[in-house]
Formats: sequence, structure tokens, C-alpha cells
Amino acid sequence: MTIKIKDIKRFIIWIFITLCILLNSSYAYVLVSDTLSLTALFLLSICCGLYLLIKKSSFKIGYFLKQPFFYLSIIVIVLMLFDGKIQSWGAYIHIVLVLLVSIYLCTNIDYSVFAKNTIRLMAFMTIISIALWVYVNVLGISPSLPLIKGASNGYYSTYYNLGIVFMNTFHTSKIMGAFWEPGIYAATSILTLVMLEDLKISRRKYNMFRILFIVGILLSFSTTGYFCLSVYFIYSLINKQTNKKRAYILSFLILMMGLIFVLFWNNILEILVSILPTVFGKLTYDNASLLTRTSGPLLDLTIMKNNIIFGVGMSNYNILWTDIAKSMFVESRTSTITFYLANFGILGILYFAQIIKISKNRNMNSLANGLLVIIFIIIVSTEPNYFNVFTAMTIVYLSNKKRSESKRND
Repeated sequence: MTIKIKDIKRFIIWIFITLCILLNSSYAYVLVSDTLSLTALFLLSICCGLYLLIKKSSFKIGYFLKQPFFYLSIIVIVLMLFDGKIQSWGAYIHIVLVLLVSIYLCTNIDYSVFAKNTIRLMAFMTIISIALWVYVNVLGISPSLPLIKGASNGYYSTYYNLGIVFMNTFHTSKIMGAFWEPGIYAATSILTLVMLEDLKISRRKYNMFRILFIVGILLSFSTTGYFCLSVYFIYSLINKQTNKKRAYILSFLILMMGLIFVLFWNNILEILVSILPTVFGKLTYDNASLLTRTSGPLLDLTIMKNNIIFGVGMSNYNILWTDIAKSMFVESRTSTITFYLANFGILGILYFAQIIKISKNRNMNSLANGLLVIIFIIIVSTEPNYFNVFTAMTIVYLSNKKRSESKRND
């Protein structure tokens, strides 16, 4: 068997693109320094630009014009020019590159290829994460691994470092993959499960990957991950239904279950907290994590009041956020949607518009589309994804890709 030079080049290109995307998708090392991530994004942008010059047909203007992200990037550039503090322009450019590079990559990389590579990478990452979790939590062995340290005052500050997998030294019970927080890992795994639903693979492989990612999400002990996993199960069930009558019956049952859940929320919460206090204890009102997730978006909307139309701009946002956060007991930024609204005003709603575009996917059950939108809303409302290339690419893919009704070969 001979290896062709063309195949080697393709492999090197894929490794480069994968690394650049990973480094700009909440990679844990960004807590120490964002230089590596920014360099990777800059190099990826240059490569995209050079490829565009060499192959002009790679720029599909019609595709770009259909994306709310494209118009959002233009707005960000315009508002940047009106921001008098040039030192803040780097943050603007960072956001623009994330949006534009994500769209450009989606136009030139087939969704199925992207999905397959994501599943393989996440499977590899999850297997190592689970192995490390067993090593530490089941065998009770303290790993002799290199450490990285983030912000000294940060809640997640010191990590065991395996490069492709990290583990917080103070919270070894939670797996987090290559990301800086278990919730990011759980959200990425949920999106990987959604991709798994779209691929035509054997039932055996489907079940193997599905079980692996579900176990990974459960071991992340992420509240966001658990809620998204619940919605994913319903999404998966509804999406497989080709019979409209059955789909409507399932929809009714789900609606009734949701109503019961809302009416008896306090009782259900008490039970959940007693079973898994690590996960659901975050939902009690005296918990800092809950205050951050509920008050964080309100903080952004409070900032937005200063300039509803155009936002306060990124230079003013950081100052205002720091001043108000203490009084509202908010520890960190979590909501991507309200981040855009606070910085860029009502025009920032275009980020949300790209997510809503997913519901226009005609090849799927309308309820399934709605559940998919709910998954994304939960993810971008509870985790900071404004500099996350993977999340942006997944949103673009799923808001444009007309997926096949047939998912697997049984």
C-alpha cells in the first residue's frame, strides 16, 4: 500500500485546521494565555485568504449573503470604527474573524466530513478523559502530570495538563476534555451527538459513539449538559418519527410532561438535589453559579440600556461590566446572546437570528427543529461562546444544511 503525496498534504491540512479550530473553541490553555489561540486564528484567517486568492470560486457570495453572521460581522466592523479607543479594536477583530472564518470554512468543508472528524476527535478526547477520571477517582491515584495555572483568583485555576485533555486539580470528579470548563465539554459533546444523528453510519457505530458521549456528559456533572441531554433525547426520538400522527402524539406527551415539570418544579428540584447535589445544587437560589447564570444576562441587558440601538462598544463594556458585576453577585460572563446585545445593541440580535434559522430546515420534523433551537439557546445562554469557532461553525452548518431523512444503515 503506497501513500500518495496528495493524501499526506490533505492530512497535514486537516491537522492544521483541526488544531486551529480547537485552540479557538474554549481550549483550556487560553486561561493561561490567549496568544496561542489568537495566533492560530490569525494563521487560519491568512490561509483562508490565500486560498481565496488562489481559488476565487471558494468564495460563495450567495451563501455569505444568506447568513445573519455575515451581516453581524459587518456591523461589528462599522461599530469598531466608531469606537475611539483603538486598543479595544483587537477584540472587535477577534469576533469578526471568528464569524467570517466560520462561514468560509462551512462553505468549503462538507458538513459530513466536518461531522465525522468532530466525532472522531471528541471520541478520542472522551476516552482519554474517562480513563483519567477512572485513574484518579476509581483507583485513587494522584496523577504525576504537568500543571498549568490560570488566573490566580479564578474558580478554575490549576489543571493537570495532557494537551488534548485537562483536569481541574480541585474538581477531579468532573471531566472537561480539552476545554477550560466541564460545561463547555458537555455542550460540545451534545452538539457532537446532534451530528451523530445526521450521519449515515452503521447501527453498531452509532450506538458505540452515542453511549461514549452520553457517559462523558454524565461524568462532566454539568447542569447545562444534563438539561441539553434531556432535550437531546426528546429531539432524537422525535426526529426519527416519519409518521406525523405519532409525532403529534409524542409532541402532546412532551408538552404535558413539560407542564408537570413547571408546576412541580420545587418538588422535583428537591429530589434532584438530594440525588445529585454537585449538579443540581447549582439551581438553588443561594448558589453563586445560579446567580451568575440568571443575573449575568440581566447585567448585560442593564448595560445595553446605555445605548439600545448600537450598544456600549467593547471598550466601555468591560468597564461597565466590572463595575456592575459585584453589586449583582455575578462572577463571570455566561450568556453569548446578551453579550452581543450589550456590546452592539439591538443589532446584536443577528447572532440569535442565525440560531433561529435552524428552524427553517425543511427536511426535518418542525418539532425536532424547535428542540434543536432550544439546545442551542441553552448552550449560548449558559456558556460564553462569542470567541468559539466550533460553536459558530456548527450553528452555520445546521442552519443551512438540508439533512437526509435516513440517518443510518441498520
